[in-house]
Amino acid sequence: MTVFIDIVGSWGARSENPDTIAKRLARWFAALTEIDPLFEHWKRGGMRNRSVVPQMIESLPPNVAELRDWVAENPSFGSRDGYKQELGFRVHARTPQETGLFADFWLWTSHTQSPGWFDNRISVTFYPIERSETSYLITLTRAALLASAATWDCEWVAVAPGNYSNVRLAPGKLPEKFASGWMVYLDKTHADKMLEPEDITVERLDAGAVRRTAIKKEIFDRSNLIHRAAARRIQAALAPLNAEAEGA
Repeated sequence: MTVFIDIVGSWGARSENPDTIAKRLARWFAALTEIDPLFEHWKRGGMRNRSVVPQMIESLPPNVAELRDWVAENPSFGSRDGYKQELGFRVHARTPQETGLFADFWLWTSHTQSPGWFDNRISVTFYPIERSETSYLITLTRAALLASAATWDCEWVAVAPGNYSNVRLAPGKLPEKFASGWMVYLDKTHADKMLEPEDITVERLDAGAVRRTAIKKEIFDRSNLIHRAAARRIQAALAPLNAEAEGA
């Protein structure tokens, strides 16, 4: 049985600074806390001794100035045109582990016009989950997926993302941009291009976005052959989007 649930979302190139990122973080933390008090407190990662930000971040009410400082303290760098340049920001935090269920999150942003495969992503993981009620986890996961999609203007969000095929990636080849999983969200632009997978629950959302669910009343188990087969059907339906992304 899977003992964690991970949610990953991504978006395309856009230019954001610590101020705009902090405002999104504030809305995201607040949205998660409305789902469950689990998300009221986050222990930040990053700088320890020289940080101007308290180690524990409170999500209600969110402190935008504090979040802005936190983001600004954690730039990411890379080589562009032979020079070391700031390309974006990366932050990490987790909720306290005193309770049975806790969460861990990462944010990778890029303000370049050609972000890397791991850039412009939001990721939150819940674990351990074996002591939690199935109905609660399904509700929590759906709500967190939709909150992430809305706050970060994601093109794609997936729960337990992967392509679940038996074919290994060729050396040096990156995974497909639009991966399948337990639940998959697509914004309107991409939802209209996806094929209709067989025997998959489809929920049509506001502004034309959709959420597709491989397994409806169970927790997705990566080792379950039936669950994996359902995820592969979603992956097949995502083929037009991945072909377009590879050709871009």
